[in-house]
Amino acid sequence: ISYFILGKKETKAQCASLALICIGTAIAASGDMSLTATGLLLAVCGSLSEAVRLAMTDLLLSGHKMDVLESTYFLAPAGAACLFLTGAVLEGPTILARGDLSKLAEHPLTFALAATLGFGVQLLTTAVIKAAGGTGLKVLGQVRNSIPVLCGALVYREPIGAQSVAGYLLSLAAFSSYTYLKTRATTPSPVPDAAGKEHELEPLRRGGEV
Repeated sequence: ISYFILGKKETKAQCASLALICIGTAIAASGDMSLTATGLLLAVCGSLSEAVRLAMTDLLLSGHKMDVLESTYFLAPAGAACLFLTGAVLEGPTILARGDLSKLAEHPLTFALAATLGFGVQLLTTAVIKAAGGTGLKVLGQVRNSIPVLCGALVYREPIGAQSVAGYLLSLAAFSSYTYLKTRATTPSPVPDAAGKEHELEPLRRGGEV
């Protein structure tokens, strides 16, 4: 999706690291036999929709040079409208029948805190997209999912199968490889100056000139 929308190309080594992250995640989750065709279809559609959203957000931030708050100013109303309409259709009748709207008045601080935390997460997500791109955000998400599981097994002795451990470790190793490759690709190469000393290519803006 990033390639078709943004024209971003990954090297063969980076693509291999991304593929290993996907394989490791699949190995870790392959023990769950409760898959259904409908659930799998919804998951695939959700993943594709999120990929398009991340790529379009990346386009606003990098292509149109918007900052984090400016992009939120345009994206938040659309996102709120989609969530409100979907919630009203799917959950609205149940909320009204149970009288759950009264809980907003009973616990205003709790709902306000939840909304504030949600806003903070949205800002941080947009900042990560601006810094690392949509693919980088998804890669970080896979690592975020792996670390709590491994920590739970090591610290709290939660049961976890050897196959799941192998899948998570493969994902973490592939993430380390991908991060290294991306860092090496963005590091400027040193070039010798007139005195024969090496220095990095760094644009210096002086008076609007480079």
